[in-house]
Amino acid sequence: MSEVWGADPVELDALAVRLTTSAERLDEIRSSSRRELVAPPWEGRDGEQFRNRWEAEGMRRLAAAATMLRSAGEVVRANADDQRRTSAGDGGTFGGGTGSGGSGAGAPGGPGAPRGGPADGPRTGPSGAPVPGAGYPDRIADTRTAMEDELAARRARLAELRDRLDHADGGPEEWFKDIVPLWDSDAEAIRAEMNDEERSIGRLEDLLSDPDRQFLKVDVEGDGRIIEVHGDLAGADHVAVFVPGMDTSIDSYTSRPHDYATNVFAEMRRIAAPGTNVAVVSFLDYNPPDLDWSLPLGAGEGRATEGAVNLSAFVGGLRDSGYPADAMSVIAHSYGSTVTGIALEHEGLGVSTVAVVGSPGLGDGVDDIADLGRSDVRVFAGRAEGVPLPGGSGDPVSWLPVHGEDPADAGFGAERFDTGSVSGHSGYFDDESTSLRNLALIALGEEPSLR
Repeated sequence: MSEVWGADPVELDALAVRLTTSAERLDEIRSSSRRELVAPPWEGRDGEQFRNRWEAEGMRRLAAAATMLRSAGEVVRANADDQRRTSAGDGGTFGGGTGSGGSGAGAPGGPGAPRGGPADGPRTGPSGAPVPGAGYPDRIADTRTAMEDELAARRARLAELRDRLDHADGGPEEWFKDIVPLWDSDAEAIRAEMNDEERSIGRLEDLLSDPDRQFLKVDVEGDGRIIEVHGDLAGADHVAVFVPGMDTSIDSYTSRPHDYATNVFAEMRRIAAPGTNVAVVSFLDYNPPDLDWSLPLGAGEGRATEGAVNLSAFVGGLRDSGYPADAMSVIAHSYGSTVTGIALEHEGLGVSTVAVVGSPGLGDGVDDIADLGRSDVRVFAGRAEGVPLPGGSGDPVSWLPVHGEDPADAGFGAERFDTGSVSGHSGYFDDESTSLRNLALIALGEEPSLR
């Protein structure tokens, strides 16, 4: 019998799966804890302070732990691949494997099949150096599979609810419940649950209808959450993460905020040097406040703080996958800039540049760029010119900063770029605009035109 050298790659694959599953479980705990914290009718200062403290500390630590587990899983999986190559070269064998003809874990195509092998493309580039983000295509494929599974489960659940509803109306007497177990007299509650399932099914069907769309996260509960990739996240020369602002749900995302990111991606590709690969990530992994003009003075920063923790963890994952800071940037609109500012000040982002437009401020107490404490990050800011009066062209959000000073003010210290003829709060990403071009230049690490 041949001697076994090193670790058993099948066991390493299994360990990698367990580590990744544990990371996903922590993500689920974060999501469920968020829902639990807003459910109780705990009003007042103590409740708000507790929720803010949990979002700022507990959520951050859970996110960091999940990132560490996920990164450990990638390292273990890479070691399994290395072990296979080493053993194949010296004639060694693996204990516990099923052989080339097997169909169990470790076999090609089996449930424990290693990722990043020949079928998925190399993990190294032509020079032999690791490809940044090499694991993301697998995560994108896994997300789509999970969405398809969830869609099937929700359809089955909806059918079950319809059957229950058929038995819920028109029952003759209370004793009927003992004869027909599916009886449920609370028809109103069943209809409400059916409505929720139908909404979630519609969202999943819409997102899955285009096979070319790439998702890293989709949560169809409540207002919904989504992280979507435009371009190839594995081996891109420049990655821009776009953070949308107020009044963005998973439904409204598919209109303008989705267009914002696709427009940035298209403009980056248009003006980039030949052979330059770019990617843009739409990041809606937080619950922005609804757009209500009674809110700017009272929206608070609890949601921005939670978004900052998640944004920092996501960019940290990109960094762990091999992307250096000078290849990454964040572009943020409106309340998304508050998310980004809090991430910069309290979490750290590990990106080279940040560009914000239509900002209500980068966080309470951030009155100039020095308050961020991030001298290694270039901060660009833009806003529409003019005053936000009837017939005017100014951006009302920038004129009413409530989360620190407007970063586009001359005294703030950010590099203010030209937004051209943009008017109001929603035109910064319009096609063929000066604003869009400058945002793309910033994301490419080039110099925009400044004011």
